[in-house]
Amino acid sequence: MGANVVRLALSVISGFPFFAALAGIWRFESPLVDQLKTNSPELKELRARTKKAIADGNSNYLIAKKTIHAEHEKIVSNLQFCSDPPAVPFGGDHFSICKPKQRFPDPVNQLLEIL
Repeated sequence: MGANVVRLALSVISGFPFFAALAGIWRFESPLVDQLKTNSPELKELRARTKKAIADGNSNYLIAKKTIHAEHEKIVSNLQFCSDPPAVPFGGDHFSICKPKQRFPDPVNQLLEIL
């Protein structure tokens, strides 16, 4: 449903001052920044095409079995997409959910439950 791509990029490069200086330039050069904004034309089209495909009976791989979101999410939008089930809040932030570690395997365990 969208993301704050600038915040994501800055969080990745925050430890590298040289890259932080380039972030401002990248912000204006990359179409990805605008394409992933909430309510961008690309995301609106994706949603419309997905809804049509579901209505046409092609829902096998288009509807999530389960969705979770980070309780302290500051990067991606947690709004419900099409016919996906409502997201369940899960402890942690964007990186702990997207990049689980051995000491925090819960996101991987959630995935394994539905496989």
